[in-house]
Amino acid sequence: MTFLQNKSMKEPKDSFVKGMLLAPSYGWEHDGELVVPSLLDLIKEWCKRVNIVSSKRNWYTFLCTTSLFLTGIIFFVFMAFFFDWLSLIVALVFAAIIMGTQQTIWHHRYATHHAFKIKYNWVKILLRNMVPRFLLEEVYVVPHYVHHALSDKPGDPYNSKGGFWYCMLSEENHQCISRKLSENDYKRVRNLLVHSGVYTNSYKEYQKWGTVTNPLHTIPNVIMNWVIWYALLYFIGGHSLATAVIGANFVYLIALRYFNYDGHGSGKEAWQDGVDFDRTNLSVNQAVYGLVSGEWHNNHHLFPRSANTGFLDHQIDFAYLAIVLMKKAGLVTDVVDAKSEFDSKYSGHQKRNR
Repeated sequence: MTFLQNKSMKEPKDSFVKGMLLAPSYGWEHDGELVVPSLLDLIKEWCKRVNIVSSKRNWYTFLCTTSLFLTGIIFFVFMAFFFDWLSLIVALVFAAIIMGTQQTIWHHRYATHHAFKIKYNWVKILLRNMVPRFLLEEVYVVPHYVHHALSDKPGDPYNSKGGFWYCMLSEENHQCISRKLSENDYKRVRNLLVHSGVYTNSYKEYQKWGTVTNPLHTIPNVIMNWVIWYALLYFIGGHSLATAVIGANFVYLIALRYFNYDGHGSGKEAWQDGVDFDRTNLSVNQAVYGLVSGEWHNNHHLFPRSANTGFLDHQIDFAYLAIVLMKKAGLVTDVVDAKSEFDSKYSGHQKRNR
């Protein structure tokens, strides 16, 4: 029994996974093959998913899209009215390293893959809010389970084989949970999020809102996070720093969508011998993502539950180092590290490819 099989959380079965997300109008597959929609079809689906007037169940995609455009507007305001080079540099470093690392630690390693346990609720609150909240748990965690179960196959919400725009618009088009779940199936989906501490709907509330999280709890918490962050940044560096850092989230959120495409070889086999050992999917290890946010992606697919993905000598995982520091401080426990199993399985391959 492998490390992943022995120590991972219970993964949903494929038959259940395929029904977890709300299928787009063009469908996931046809005759067993991935449906690759045209750009026009993708745009039509996007417009349908963000239309809050047609259905209040679209509140989640509307909030996510509004947040994205809001950050873009704030970044424009910074460039047009408050620009200075120091604020821009600080903002880009914050977006690339701080936001990237927080997303890896909180959304990816903890909320999705249970790579460690958090001892205190205040630590959860701190980790969740240590950056402006423009990326929410539901839109990340549930689709990411599906992504791992169906990597580069029909039903993968950000299947790189679907093309660039298939991935760039996936947050709205492909990452919403199904609105037709039975009560038992809804509880199973809900259980993927409860440990993160977010408010989760009852089945009756889910039927009303179409989501695991509730707008009456989520929206006020998000707005409070934004206000506190803007006030803090304004206190430190005025409107220049505040608009720069908040606006830089636009760059980060666009980059995150692009990573879903680029991190899987842009839909093609781009593995490197001696670097990418998991050939069951198109994921690749890329230094820019690995060093900035600890996302050595092929290693992650190889051992999804590992808090450490820096297995080779040149692969430094700063997100993992931060988790180790939290463990030494007594804030987290049960940190999973698959490096020893990686070494025992692939050390021979590494030597042959040097």
